Amino acid sequence: MPIEYSVSTELDLMWSRWWGDVDIGEYRELFMAYLDDGNYRLGRLQLCDMAGVTQLDADFSRIWSILAMVNGQVGISEAHGRCVIHAPRATIYGLARMYQSLAENARGVRVDVFRDEAEVLASLNLPVDSLSALYAHDSFLAPSLRTGSEQGLR
Repeated sequence: MPIEYSVSTELDLMWSRWWGDVDIGEYRELFMAYLDDGNYRLGRLQLCDMAGVTQLDADFSRIWSILAMVNGQVGISEAHGRCVIHAPRATIYGLARMYQSLAENARGVRVDVFRDEAEVLASLNLPVDSLSALYAHDSFLAPSLRTGSEQGLR
């Protein structure tokens, strides 16, 4: 299962953890599942932790299509979302920065990309001292496993 997510209405945050080989179709599945989730809220802060990704099947046109999908939500211009991406690996960081650059030139979601966990935590400004502590915070619902195989986190 290359992507899972969970929502905390108390922290007003949705996190997703990505690992292994991920293709853009799996992100589309995750995003559609999140939109259908009863805890979805337009504009909620999102954390995409891509620390475990070994390969991301993405190129300029695929990344552009994801941004168009995210920004295509009804009302996004009134409730700009923010996505914080944790991407410590060089190649994944580069692809995330491409997404960030495209987002800067489009109306909609604001994207911040960091390689370092401490920078991610500072950007989120939440009362935790590690991403592991964040994922274990008792306000999150059980993770929703939505894409890929049934293998779980590695």
